[in-house]
Amino acid sequence: MFSRIGKGAGILVLAVMYFSDVLAVGNTDLGNGVVSVTQPPYNAPTIASNVACNSSTPTSQDATTAIQAALNDVGAAPGGIVFLPTGIYCIKSHISIPTHTALKGIYVAPPTRKVGPSGGVFPVNQGTVLLAVENAGNPSGTPFITLAGSSSVVDGLTIYYPNQLLPASNATGYSPVAYPYAIRGNEDAVIQNIFMVNPYYGIDLYTNPCSRHIVRGIYGTPLANGIQINNCLDVGRISNIHFWPFWAYNDAVWEWTRQNGRALIVGRTDGQIIEDVFVFNYFTGFLFYDFGQGPPGVQMSNINLDAVSVGFDIYAASPGAGIKANNLNIAILVDEPTLPNIAIWRHQSASSANLTVINGAFNGNYKQAVRWDGDGLFSMTNGKMIRFTAGYPVISVIDGSAMIQNSAFTGGAAGNIAIDVAPTAGKTLITGNLLYGMSLQINNGALTMQANNMP
Repeated sequence: MFSRIGKGAGILVLAVMYFSDVLAVGNTDLGNGVVSVTQPPYNAPTIASNVACNSSTPTSQDATTAIQAALNDVGAAPGGIVFLPTGIYCIKSHISIPTHTALKGIYVAPPTRKVGPSGGVFPVNQGTVLLAVENAGNPSGTPFITLAGSSSVVDGLTIYYPNQLLPASNATGYSPVAYPYAIRGNEDAVIQNIFMVNPYYGIDLYTNPCSRHIVRGIYGTPLANGIQINNCLDVGRISNIHFWPFWAYNDAVWEWTRQNGRALIVGRTDGQIIEDVFVFNYFTGFLFYDFGQGPPGVQMSNINLDAVSVGFDIYAASPGAGIKANNLNIAILVDEPTLPNIAIWRHQSASSANLTVINGAFNGNYKQAVRWDGDGLFSMTNGKMIRFTAGYPVISVIDGSAMIQNSAFTGGAAGNIAIDVAPTAGKTLITGNLLYGMSLQINNGALTMQANNMP
């Protein structure tokens, strides 16, 4: 082994011989194909504190070169695991993961920890932590980690931006520093067990074709965009997502994300599966859009959107597959007059969009549970509308068609409008609903059929 090589002229030859063994059997006791970046020949340094990583950090404390060398070597092997043991790693530039290569930290689940209600910066001092500092103020720059080849993997890490500083909690006019995406995927990418403490942008499945991606176990506080998807021409899978203010209890940051943050942005994706998602305190929970490659087709289950301004912001959806949501909860808790506060908003657009909701619950200070103002079919079964704002129809069907059945409208004042169907709406079916003193307002004549609705 390298550690037994004595000093002398033959050390270079022996080191090369050892290096070939690294590619064959690894340099750890974890098995063949596993290479540790902190062991020879890479010797990646770790640092004692997250505040010690910035543009002036000495090269001797920068782990980028060592980690990238290990990735390149393992990728050329071809393939294997580059292991990052416990430690804080300063990355002054960025990392690229080759095909069939995994960059793996110690975590087998997202390493979530939160600060207390008194506030303060998230404590980053345990496990495998990568510090990102490059491209501050340049959100279109190279992402922090790029899965450059097919079947690349990133797993078991905390990603933290030490120079993304907290403002005073009562600060006005706050905007976070814009950085590029923390992680950019590729075909057959696996991104799992990642804790993104405070990135500006989270995960990019948009720029590169990202068919058959697997993204699971992602926790953190992406400030502007959480996950964006586009040009996925084969089924991708996203599960166990938890976006919440882990970074800090800070009113200025919360207000910014509530006015600007978008948790999931979904463009062209064919048969996308999204399940077990919790989102808190974003302007938009899900944005569905056609970015030029086509509309999204999505199957979703167990979706919880809390303290959002718009839960589903819909501009486009696949005419065939559409958007299907089973077990959907949307709560709008902040009553700010400048925010839309609409749980499901189908905008007018050139694209058609179909949405099916089964077992949906809508709660809080929303102006409307549903505003359907574009071509396509909205279908809801077993919905429950609770504690909505007076003065607005709970559901408005302005354009397109709708089927609303077996749903309950509770918590509204008697005489408020449960469902308003505009003269411009298409065929609408309203059956078997509990209105609890609320009324139906039908303005498109014979195009609406209603039956068995209990006042």
